[in-house]
Amino acid sequence: MDYPAYIESYNIVNNERQTALRFFTEDIILEDGTNKTQGRERVIKMFEEAHNGIREELQIRAWAQDGETVLAELDGVFVNEKDTPQHFFYAFKKGEQVRFRFFGGVHGGWRENFPHSDHLLGISSL
Repeated sequence: MDYPAYIESYNIVNNERQTALRFFTEDIILEDGTNKTQGRERVIKMFEEAHNGIREELQIRAWAQDGETVLAELDGVFVNEKDTPQHFFYAFKKGEQVRFRFFGGVHGGWRENFPHSDHLLGISSL
């Protein structure tokens, strides 16, 4: 798995489908502390909805890989084009920039499964 290539693809605006087709299998499971999304089409839809009016850029702070197991510490920088008070992740305001810290893990190869996703640890403004 080429983790930096995944992050590069993820950071391209409106590239959710292309990223998922390249890096996720049809039976992907994406989990966080609250939600579980199963299946590539559902994951694509979730990311498309999550990025509606919001530009997200993931920045790798640190990562390690051992075979098909990857652990990463990431900053997610969000720039908001509109108010999204009902957003499932955070009540974004137009023009606001926020940074979230994530820890994520992948075991068994990203194209096989994604059992432990990013866990929100903190919020800070840029």
